[in-house]
Formats: sequence, structure tokens, C-alpha cells
Amino acid sequence: MLWSYVQLDDGTQFAYSETRDDGTVRVAVERPVDFGFDHAECFLPAVKWFNVEGFSTDELDFLTEFV
Repeated sequence: MLWSYVQLDDGTQFAYSETRDDGTVRVAVERPVDFGFDHAECFLPAVKWFNVEGFSTDELDFLTEFV
């Protein structure tokens, strides 16, 4: 289960999970676009992005700084 954390002015939303058994937290990011969403996920504290669709490298750098 994910809980909503914050929504940015452009509609990008961040959600997070409870702390998992291995001590990590899953973070999911979605941004509305025509006919769907851009999406990316990572685990904290490592912040290695996976399931990335629609976010550029520069945008992922911003997301990394944000989380």
C-alpha cells in the first residue's frame, strides 16, 4: 500500500510505502500527461530508479534531490 506524500504545481505526485522488512521504503512518482501518466519508482535510501516511463535524466535528477 502507498500513501500520498506531496503534489507539485505541475501535478506530479509522490507516494510512499511503509518501511519494508529490509529497511527500505518504496517511492512512486506519477505525472499526468495526455492519455495517461509518466511514472517512476525507487527504493530509499539507495534512490535507484526503476519502472521509469516518460521522465528524462534531468527530471530524474530533480526527483532524486527532492526525495
